[in-house]
Amino acid sequence: MAQRYYRLGLTSGNMPLLSSQQGSVVISSQPEEFSQGDNRPGLLYCDNVMPTNYGLASVGFRDFILPQAAAFTELDVREVLSSTKTKHYLAISQSRFVYVKVAEQWLPVVVPFTHALTPADHITTGTVNGVTYIHIRNVGVYVYVEASRSLQLVTLNGINLATVICIAASSGYLLAFSSTSVAWSSTIDATDFVPSATTGAGGGNIAGLQGEVKFAVPNLLGLIIYSESNAVAAIYSGNAQYPFKLSPIPNSKGGISLTLAAYEANSAEQFVYTEAGLQAITVQKAVNVLPEVTDFLSGGLLESFDTGSKKLVQQRFTAELKKQVKFIGARYLVISYGAGAIYTNAIVYDAMFERYGKLRLDHLDAFEYAEAGEAQLEPVRTSVAFVDSKGKATLLSFDSADVTDSVLVLGKFQASRGKLTKLHTLQLANRDDTAPDVSAAFIARAPNGTELVATGAKLPASLGFTKFATQLTGVHISAVLEGAIDISSAEITYSLAGSM
Repeated sequence: MAQRYYRLGLTSGNMPLLSSQQGSVVISSQPEEFSQGDNRPGLLYCDNVMPTNYGLASVGFRDFILPQAAAFTELDVREVLSSTKTKHYLAISQSRFVYVKVAEQWLPVVVPFTHALTPADHITTGTVNGVTYIHIRNVGVYVYVEASRSLQLVTLNGINLATVICIAASSGYLLAFSSTSVAWSSTIDATDFVPSATTGAGGGNIAGLQGEVKFAVPNLLGLIIYSESNAVAAIYSGNAQYPFKLSPIPNSKGGISLTLAAYEANSAEQFVYTEAGLQAITVQKAVNVLPEVTDFLSGGLLESFDTGSKKLVQQRFTAELKKQVKFIGARYLVISYGAGAIYTNAIVYDAMFERYGKLRLDHLDAFEYAEAGEAQLEPVRTSVAFVDSKGKATLLSFDSADVTDSVLVLGKFQASRGKLTKLHTLQLANRDDTAPDVSAAFIARAPNGTELVATGAKLPASLGFTKFATQLTGVHISAVLEGAIDISSAEITYSLAGSM
């Protein structure tokens, strides 16, 4: 039977979050035809692979903070501005421990309290006039003092701190929220909440609120207040007496936790995992987005790659997944998840390319990182950071030298319904003329439902290409790539191999 060729899809926005969600795709029967539709078989599964403007590439991780001697069950990394308006990264752990990044390590911060810290979603911040105020519910409000490496207690005059659930900042105001009301500070002194027509400090009930306040997140127009059942827009009005106009947001649902809101991104659109799943929320409306992610996170199935058998293995879980949402560099929506006490994976949606990548690494927090005063050629691509249970912090790296554990599965392709498919070769076009260290295996589904695995034999190839050969036959076939993958195209040759 004559051999035919086909180009697999590498730049489609579709990626099944479970390989079983994608059936086999009948590929072109014309040797010269290269289908350009989104239905082309392409990305089926990946670990530590990200989309590029030309295709797909492996990514790795580069350490920038050394591990600690102690182990942590919680670490919440926040970017703060100190009392002298300099940028720092604080890591808040379980119990009462706070650390600050100094060079390549976390150093302990002196804290003026003995109260055990509450979960991360009970710690909120607001930055006014270049100083970050840190509110720890039922404990107090603090600023970080660089000289003494300590948290310094701050008194908020004019409010009962015992009733404050969270704080936020917007348009030069520090705002403190109780269960149903908000107080805003003077624009002259962020700690002055004494109502005054002269200073502009004041407050009132939150109109349109459905349930108690959970948290509030600033955006370009003011801020969004999340309650148990909906979200309320607080749009800056410029009116000194009533600086924020409040109105409920249509279609919004209740906020669950600050860890499920991309609170670090000061953009008009906020990504929040609500009672309705993942939503993009503005002051005008709330829209459900990426429903496939919501369905995956609540679907009761996880999938991983077995490096020994070269097969994909699914695991059923019954407990709710641990989840976190971050929007980093106004580009990468990072959705961390895990079936236990830590996050083990992260789905990364590239909002620029509108395509998915996926990472596999154990971590307690994802955060945006940029060293103060450090010039970077590609600041967004080098600002996605993670911290693990030993305090080790790593940056997502697109440098092939940092790639250690990457897998990409392309499939499922089938020559014709009712016919077996024999795969002959897979040729990869590399991003440049280097010869990356990539291995290939192939998985075929036999007519009786079993999976057959064969290792691809690497063939001599032209400069800039990597080529593998096999004679694997099955109902449909997928290709498994491991190593420093950086490809702009993937082409196969195949033939029909008789009836099933």
